[in-house]
Amino acid sequence: MHIQYLDDTPDVVSLRSTSLYLRDFELADWPAVHHYAMDAEVTRFMAWGPNTAEQTLTFITHAVKNAHTTPRLSYDLAVIHAATHSLIGGAGLYIRQDRRFEAEIGYCLQKEVWGRGYGAEIARLLVRLGFDHLHLHRLIATCDPENIGSVRVLEKAGFQREGLMRSHLKTRSGWRNSYLYAIVVTDPRLMC
Repeated sequence: MHIQYLDDTPDVVSLRSTSLYLRDFELADWPAVHHYAMDAEVTRFMAWGPNTAEQTLTFITHAVKNAHTTPRLSYDLAVIHAATHSLIGGAGLYIRQDRRFEAEIGYCLQKEVWGRGYGAEIARLLVRLGFDHLHLHRLIATCDPENIGSVRVLEKAGFQREGLMRSHLKTRSGWRNSYLYAIVVTDPRLMC
């Protein structure tokens, strides 16, 4: 995996591994994003979705705009399959406004590619972005305790479970508990 700077701008990055690459979203991505964002099964554990076309377009518009904000605190990235060059999901890294040494990561993949190890690969790429490029100290992630796939992803990527946050997130079905996972810059890292 390497980090490549696009247009010689350090705030715009493309992250690559053997089978995937992450890049900033483009407006033209919205139909591919909507493919997974409108799927109730994909968004089951999310605080958002299933999206309407308008909600997906609003998200993409904000992601494109936020990519050019200084200082950049929000990295919404398209997940591209390297062999087919098709958009198969989204990933994000969000630096905390009040604690600039820490960021939260997230990811979402279309269900057609579930179970292939891409989630852990994405999480590892986000760890490299956070620690090697952005020089953060700590990355966190949360997931629903029932989301066994996401639990496996985070643990495969080297995150450690720190606890259970009760009634942590409001979703369309009510308040949900969340596991809190974290990795710090001094922890052992698993490479892509």
